[in-house]
Amino acid sequence: MSPMLAAEMKIVTRSLFKLPAEARRRSVNDNIHGGGYISSPELQFLEAFSIYDASSTTDIHSFCSLLDTTTQQRCDLKLNFFFKKNEIISAYIEKLHDVVINIAGKVAESVGYNLGGFSFDEWPCLARLNFFDFKVEEDIGCIGIPAHTDSGFLSVLQEDVCVGGLEIMNSHGNFAPIDPVPGTLIVNIGDVGKVQPFDAKYA
Repeated sequence: MSPMLAAEMKIVTRSLFKLPAEARRRSVNDNIHGGGYISSPELQFLEAFSIYDASSTTDIHSFCSLLDTTTQQRCDLKLNFFFKKNEIISAYIEKLHDVVINIAGKVAESVGYNLGGFSFDEWPCLARLNFFDFKVEEDIGCIGIPAHTDSGFLSVLQEDVCVGGLEIMNSHGNFAPIDPVPGTLIVNIGDVGKVQPFDAKYA
């Protein structure tokens, strides 16, 4: 993934969270759990946008079209490339999806699966844009998302190198901070990825 694309996606993402509340809520898809704009009283510092299936160009374009704003709002955001935000979002998620598929194949092969002609290309791949809204100095250090494991197969995360805040539990059961490194992605094996390989001879 080019550094330019990652940087543009970061600016577009911030612009989406600056949209008026009514515009953000337009992206909510009642037919898909967790689709579109997400906020919750239980997670007071977290806002998010969710695209249900990053492998589907239809889902990506639908998300972008629901967030379309007026010309005046676009000018107010003062983003010269805001008119191509759809292209930036699509290109970024497509590239990130390629990374996920590549890693998924290597993980499967590393535990002894012969993939043959199988591909993870059509597996649903949820894309999330997270924003932690710490408004005052007293908020710094508060928990944005409670301790959890990821329920899926893989999570691939691009951190904001200007913010940080991610922590993981080490082998001693203590949380340790993960400092963001420019130009890198963080890969986490989720619960599905920890399932023991199936041995057909015991079936």
